[in-house]
Amino acid sequence: MTSLSQSTRNSTNFRSSQLSVEVVAALGEDDFQDARAAIPDFAQSLDYEDWLDDRYGLTVGLCSSGVDARIVTVDLSTFLAWCRSVGSAPTEKNLHLFASVVAVLRDRSTTHTAATILATVSEADFASHFDVVEAFRSAGDYANWIARRDATVRAALAGGKIVFQTPTSIGAFLEWTRCLGQRSCEALLDRFATLSLEALAGE
Repeated sequence: MTSLSQSTRNSTNFRSSQLSVEVVAALGEDDFQDARAAIPDFAQSLDYEDWLDDRYGLTVGLCSSGVDARIVTVDLSTFLAWCRSVGSAPTEKNLHLFASVVAVLRDRSTTHTAATILATVSEADFASHFDVVEAFRSAGDYANWIARRDATVRAALAGGKIVFQTPTSIGAFLEWTRCLGQRSCEALLDRFATLSLEALAGE
C-alpha cells in the first residue's frame, strides 16, 4: 500500500496538491507464485487466496476508516521491468508504488486526470552527458538544472496537476532523439520520460 502523494528516493516520485488515494497492489495467481522467487520475503507464509483476502481486507478496512482506497492489479513482469528501469529493488513496498503509477496513468486516460511527467537525472549523468545534451548545457550547471526542475514542479502543482518525477536513461533519450532527428532539449527529455513511463505501466 502506498499513497500517491508519497515520494520514494531512487524511484518514481509523486507530488500532488490534491490527490490522496491509498493503492493496494494485487497480482494474478501465476504472478503471485513467481513473485515469491522475484521479491524477497514476499508472502512466504500465505497461499494465494489468503494473500488476496488480506489485500481485500486491507482495502475495506481503509475505506471503512474514511480513507479513499482501491486495489490495482498489476503484471509482475512489467513491475520487474519498471524496477530495472528506475533502479529500484523489487520489494513489496515498490510493488505498491508501481501499482500507484499504473492507477494514476489509467485514471489519466479514462477520466482526463491532469498529470505532468518530468524526467529526473542524477548529477553523474548530468556531468557525463553535459556536452551532448542541449537541455543540460542551457542550464549551465547541476544546481541550476535542479532549480529549474523544481520551478517546473511548483508550477504544475499550482495548476492542480499530479506530478510524476521518474529517473530517465540519458543514453536511451539521446538514441531516441537521433532516430527522430530532434534536439536534446528539456521539453523532449520530459516527453521521452512520459513515453517511457507510460510504456512500462502498460498505457
